[in-house]
Amino acid sequence: MPNVVNLAARTPATHRLVVRHRDRPGVLAQVLEAIKAEQINVQEMENIVFEGAEAAVARINLDKAPSGATLDRLRAGNEDIIELNVLEIALPRVFDLAGSLKRARAASDLKVGLLGSTVAFSRKSSSC
Repeated sequence: MPNVVNLAARTPATHRLVVRHRDRPGVLAQVLEAIKAEQINVQEMENIVFEGAEAAVARINLDKAPSGATLDRLRAGNEDIIELNVLEIALPRVFDLAGSLKRARAASDLKVGLLGSTVAFSRKSSSC
């Protein structure tokens, strides 16, 4: 993607709002206005239109969950919104990298090590 630098590997988003909706003007504007009214920041967003351009789904990652009252107002206030769901975004699992590398080395004929933040694999050399 040209002219894009420093993309965040992980944003501060804690919740995802999933909006199934008819593909009509103003639907997402109304959703975003409600989010703005609660002082919730959008971290990432995408809108995917389905075949035939009649329906779509928007996935909006937020820095906190919208209130139940806001979700109820959105459901009741726009007949083009088919469904709204809020999901909690799970934090990445923390694991023992050193222990995992040690086990991988012991269990294979590969050399396993870190190269920056990447796990690198190479064949162990055989000695005569």
